[in-house]
Amino acid sequence: MPLAKCARCRGDCAMSDRPSPPRLGLTVEEAAEAVGMSESSFKRHVQPELRIVRRGSLRIIPVPEIEKWLAGNATLAGTTRAAARMDISTKRPRAVEAAGGMAHGGITP
Repeated sequence: MPLAKCARCRGDCAMSDRPSPPRLGLTVEEAAEAVGMSESSFKRHVQPELRIVRRGSLRIIPVPEIEKWLAGNATLAGTTRAAARMDISTKRPRAVEAAGGMAHGGITP
């Protein structure tokens, strides 16, 4: 962890021995780099799903939000997105089940 530097003496005092505080939030650029994607991809695919802090044009993304997004979007390495979608699409909606499978004019899929 880099050491904090005193702005007044440029690191020549005891303050330079203090560790810098942990980062609680990241800029959009830093968050994109931390996740391993371009800033434009991050803004398009990830940022809309995150709670962020806005101050003027500054956007700060809390580190726990990024961690939560990663955990929620992770799948097992052997699982493909198509397989995951197929499992979901083969299930019939509850309304169809309640109607006895009659959602398409009496024709059951």
